[in-house]
Amino acid sequence: MKPIQVNEWLDEYNDYMLLHKMFGDQTYSDEAKEILESMKIYVCVGLESNLRKLFLNSYL
Repeated sequence: MKPIQVNEWLDEYNDYMLLHKMFGDQTYSDEAKEILESMKIYVCVGLESNLRKLFLNSYL
């Protein structure tokens, strides 16, 4: 995942939260939560991958 894609996710999240504030529709809030969950998974997978590389490099 590239930083540009993360920025797009954040923009989309902000858009949904703004729509939720403006109209009070729970659907917008649900969409924003889904984006956050996707970002959490992305961050966790990236951290896991980097930690694995650090661990392997320190013992090689």
